[in-house]
Amino acid sequence: MSKLNRLVVLFTFLSIAAQAQVPEWIWHPNEGKKPTNNEARYFRKTFSVKTKPTSAVLSIAADDEAQIWVNGNRVGEVKGWNNAARLKVGKIKFGENVIAVRGFSGAGEAAFIAKLEMSFNQGKKSVVLSDATWKTSATGDDDWQEADFAASKNWVAAKSKGKLGVAPWGDVMKAAQATAVEDLTLLPGFKAELLWTSQAGEGSWICMTTDDKGRLIISPQDDLPFYRIT
Repeated sequence: MSKLNRLVVLFTFLSIAAQAQVPEWIWHPNEGKKPTNNEARYFRKTFSVKTKPTSAVLSIAADDEAQIWVNGNRVGEVKGWNNAARLKVGKIKFGENVIAVRGFSGAGEAAFIAKLEMSFNQGKKSVVLSDATWKTSATGDDDWQEADFAASKNWVAAKSKGKLGVAPWGDVMKAAQATAVEDLTLLPGFKAELLWTSQAGEGSWICMTTDDKGRLIISPQDDLPFYRIT
């Protein structure tokens, strides 16, 4: 095989591998019926790690709402599918783990999408994606959020409604971009500089001040922590 052909094969393999790392919108199959109003469904995904990760972030969006647990510990909730929230996860341990999600649909379409990104020592990374390998049930059994839960026969394979980017949701995990500086209208004598673009999961920034060293202190809405920009 020529060097050029080897490069083509390599790039093709990398392209296929990259495509495989795309999460899917999933929901309960509902025996082929459409979701009903005020419908709640339960989801589980077990996975194993050989060592505890140094960091883990779960990106998730839901149509319409979702509550999330990792190994029985509630890590957060999301409302709305427009932009994925990013939740820090600190409950992942050596061995078997589980992500548990209670999805809720008020009306219309129903689905959620999730991607857990884990970082380990020596630069190693791993992901867990929402897809049809997740198990789902129409009822929440006792301890269904726990890793050692023994799923009964009413837990079935989730139904995929398409990969990230599919209509009507689009790419809800696309990084947000601030308004370009050149698009701002400034008074004479003023200059604008882009310092930071707020990301999904950082909340709505509602207050800003400076400390005694001239650094920006930003307060998001709700109970999220302050941000300091140097």
